[in-house]
Amino acid sequence: MGDRVEDLTHFDGNRCYMNMHEGHCAALVIDLVSRQFFCSIYETRPHTCRELERASSACEAEIHEKSPRPLLLLSSLLARR
Repeated sequence: MGDRVEDLTHFDGNRCYMNMHEGHCAALVIDLVSRQFFCSIYETRPHTCRELERASSACEAEIHEKSPRPLLLLSSLLARR
């Protein structure tokens, strides 16, 4: 994560966690024009993120579990414009 590690993570005891920003990972960038999301630290993302393969059954389960959140977030961001 390079120089951004202090902005993107926090420790709870000896465990490191990604920071959240407005209901999503602080490394997630939302393009309001294209309505797409992308990881700003993809090449240096943590091991936990790397284990969750895109389009895997675990990924699909996460999308199913959390699907309303990004859409609500995107709607709220678009409403601010």
